Amino acid sequence: MVYTPHVVSITSVLRRDEEVFYNTFAENIEHKKNIEVSSGSDKLIVCVDESPNFYDDKKVKRFLKIQEILVEKKVKAKFILDSVFLDESLISASEDVVFINLWRLLSQKLVSKQQNNKKVNFEKKLGLFLPGRIDRFNRLVLLKKLFERNILNKIIWSCHYSLEELNAFTNVRNTWFIDYTDKQWQAFIQVLPNVLDIQNFNKDYFFGCGFPFNHKLYEETIFSIVSESDVEHYARLDYGPATISEKTWKAMLNYHPFILVGNKGSVSKLEKWGYKTFREYMLDPNYNDIESPHKRINTTAKNIENFAKNLIDNKVMVDNDVKHNIQLCKKHCQNEKQMLFNFFSQYNTNLGFGVLDDILLGLIKANPLLKVKN
Repeated sequence: MVYTPHVVSITSVLRRDEEVFYNTFAENIEHKKNIEVSSGSDKLIVCVDESPNFYDDKKVKRFLKIQEILVEKKVKAKFILDSVFLDESLISASEDVVFINLWRLLSQKLVSKQQNNKKVNFEKKLGLFLPGRIDRFNRLVLLKKLFERNILNKIIWSCHYSLEELNAFTNVRNTWFIDYTDKQWQAFIQVLPNVLDIQNFNKDYFFGCGFPFNHKLYEETIFSIVSESDVEHYARLDYGPATISEKTWKAMLNYHPFILVGNKGSVSKLEKWGYKTFREYMLDPNYNDIESPHKRINTTAKNIENFAKNLIDNKVMVDNDVKHNIQLCKKHCQNEKQMLFNFFSQYNTNLGFGVLDDILLGLIKANPLLKVKN
């Protein structure tokens, strides 16, 4: 029997109201509204989650409920989940689930599809900071620390907000800048508006995913300051997955050494996977192990000050480390593509790598609720 695979993105629905979602999902299965199957169908449903940021066990329970619904309907379903589920022991391994590092795989694919930086630019002395939505705690506060230490002249940064929008951040102003007078606040936000990294925006991509990007920004700088999705929120939970998103992989695949502004343990996680993190070239190499988010960001700012000089002083080792990261990333991606191929081959879907690439790229399309991609 040859199965016709249907790919369903489940990230957005996992964040919706539980009761509405469960009813909608069950109705779609029962009445063939979006998913073209009925009970006992011979079609293969592949439910995919492309988000590495699962903050609590409620979302895991929702996923398990999806499995339960499909089993009850006797629908053959397989799941591709981000490896953070397995890394943090949120969901157990089984024959119905394949775990892959989705953001790494997608980033490698997307970087390869456009022009990108091809070497470490030791002749440059500037860092690159593309924080995107700076209303996030770690991004705006890091800019604050760099501003206070007079380091902004050592980096190229981007801020997509106008002065009017920045002044409207009253909650930010009253929470993270309570030590600033109105005059200090105005002096700070006057320097921020600076749009550098907006290419021809592709509506097929999720907002803020960072693709496509301006490769010249990487060619004009020597390292990246990577502001991951969060540094704080996970600390309020019993477990705190140190997630690595496209932000880190994009910098790495553009031949950039990097300083990572993320959850505690993010740097150690990369090293556990075999990647070089360049912390031996920093004033405080244990910066990412600091418990307090505020102290962690402050120490990161100190590390940035002389990072470029230290990289230039160690050209051979840095160049080797950057090339090691790129080769290891490509090797990991190839292994996971092969694992996906083997996974689908069990069900005689006649899928090849080209089709798998299309499926993976489809994961970051802005799909409506339960939209099926053939």
